[in-house]
Amino acid sequence: MSAQLIHFGLDHHRAPLRVREAFARNLNDDQGTFQKLKALGAEEAFVLSTCNRVEVLCVGDDRTEHQVLDFINACAEGHRSYISVLHNQDARHHLYRVAASLESVVVGEPQILGQFKDAYRSAKVHQSIGPELDPLLQDVIRVGKKVREETPIGRLAVSTSFAGVELARKIFGGLDGLSCLLIGAGEMGALAAEHFAHRGAKLSVVNRTYERSIQLAERYSAQALRFEDLHSHLVDADVILSSTAAPGYIVSFSEMQDVMRARRNRMLLCVDIAVPRDIDPKCSELDNLFCYDVDDLSQVVDENKEARRQAALEAGRIVEKEVSNYHKRLSSKQIGGGLRDFRTYFSNAVSKVLDEIIEEHRGELSDALVARMRGGLRQKTQKCLHHPTTALKRIVEENPAGGALLAEAFDEMFGEHRVVGHDAEVIDLAGHQRRDHG
Repeated sequence: MSAQLIHFGLDHHRAPLRVREAFARNLNDDQGTFQKLKALGAEEAFVLSTCNRVEVLCVGDDRTEHQVLDFINACAEGHRSYISVLHNQDARHHLYRVAASLESVVVGEPQILGQFKDAYRSAKVHQSIGPELDPLLQDVIRVGKKVREETPIGRLAVSTSFAGVELARKIFGGLDGLSCLLIGAGEMGALAAEHFAHRGAKLSVVNRTYERSIQLAERYSAQALRFEDLHSHLVDADVILSSTAAPGYIVSFSEMQDVMRARRNRMLLCVDIAVPRDIDPKCSELDNLFCYDVDDLSQVVDENKEARRQAALEAGRIVEKEVSNYHKRLSSKQIGGGLRDFRTYFSNAVSKVLDEIIEEHRGELSDALVARMRGGLRQKTQKCLHHPTTALKRIVEENPAGGALLAEAFDEMFGEHRVVGHDAEVIDLAGHQRRDHG
């Protein structure tokens, strides 16, 4: 069987965290992975690996598929039932949805497109992609970017931590270089840290357990602070986002009064997404201190969830249209050579018969008559071939998946007749005539 596109997937939809962790532990570095896939028979290969998904794309035959599946299954420590396998059109369709962030844990999250670009660059560096995957991946990235530019899918906060960061960005007109203090290194704090870092903030992290501060800070090139030094760092911050599990206030009204005096009333934004609250709500009475809690952000989140759902529908329509267009272009490319072979074969056959007649009647026919016969026969041949050519083109456009099958049929029918004869007239898929001088 000829080579086909094969996709192997392991993601948060199907695989629990322990399985994804096992795969991450066992997967080699990029170079080792590409070398392994090549040794298993992959003609081309692409690998996208994040905390929530692993996407392995190969070009190969049935034997390649079985061997690569065994390799991935071993990396996942035998959890075969969590690994999905897709082929050709389904594989391409899935890839477009991934890059458009329609398959992400949080639909519309901005990181996946950057991760996709990084994976593409890695595959290029290791020379693991070629004529099949390179144009596909470039188009997938283009569509992912188009979705973000033409829909609001990535600009709508759907978590309180994201909403808090977006609130700060809007109030200050951007976070680049702004001093942002994160109090709490738990799940919500980690998510906020990611959003702060992504927007260029100068980030500091403080937690009751200093080691947790260090761990989170190292992930985002932030500064880890000790909890006992919190007061002094409140003075320096432009934005404070607090998300601890403390049973009571960790920042009191009187403490914040001292902080604002030390700041000489320079504006301070406090985003308190902890329940119970970390910052005494009375602090909002202080001049130039703006304090928002989880209820203030919840309404924004609820509104954005519906708006993002609508944006996801719009993004899905864009993806479906672009996938269809890609498959049409691919099918046209696949059968383009076959259509030329088809037309050339019959043009040559007819020309051969005419040549035999002219040779048989050599000396009886004038040059003008021979030229007229050749021109008339060529015109009639092209007219006869026009309808089946356009019909085949229309069939493939309406059913792109049939392009590969038709290309194989053409190859079997005309593969041995590819030496184009003299002055044969052929036609491309756009319907434009041109001369092919073999």
